This record gives sequence, C-alpha cells and structure tokens, in this order.
Amino acid sequence: MQYPVAIEWGDDNVATGIVIPDIPGTHTAGDSVEAAYAAVVEIAHIQLEALLALDKELPLPSRIEKLKGLPEFAGYGWGIVEIDITPYLGKQAAHR
Repeated sequence: MQYPVAIEWGDDNVATGIVIPDIPGTHTAGDSVEAAYAAVVEIAHIQLEALLALDKELPLPSRIEKLKGLPEFAGYGWGIVEIDITPYLGKQAAHR
C-alpha cells in the first residue's frame, strides 16, 4: 500500500527527517533521503505490528492534499513510500 510521507529536508549538517502521518509513531531521520526512507519502512512494520498487538485497526493512507494542509507539516516536502501490509491482514482478522 502506498502511504504519503512528509519529508523535512536536511543538508550537510542536519539529517533528513521522514514521517508517515497515517501510521502513529512512524518517524525517523537519516544522513540521506534514501537512508531515511529505508528506516521509515522498517519502523512502519514495527508500528503496524504494535497496532495489531493493541487490537487497533490497520491505518489506511490519506491523500497528500489533505495532509499538506495540516499546520504540523508546513514547509515539508512530500513523497510516497510502499508498505506491504499483506502480512498483517490475516493477523488483523485473528485479533478480532
């Protein structure tokens, strides 16, 4: 599933930060945008497992246009990250 990501661009002295707004707790930073993307995918899987353990619904992606208007993301860039949620679909049904 494709989730929008908010990107806080870094430079030579500051890491690039990435947040997946739709998956609570999914935020990270890296020395490059590629490193940050790789880390945020790993964290997304950890957070999805945690949500299921708490009997929470798997979050669906929002539209970037909706998220761009939120004040907490003013000045951020936007992109998309692919998160394979199929491993969690059976687990979600089992938790219900």
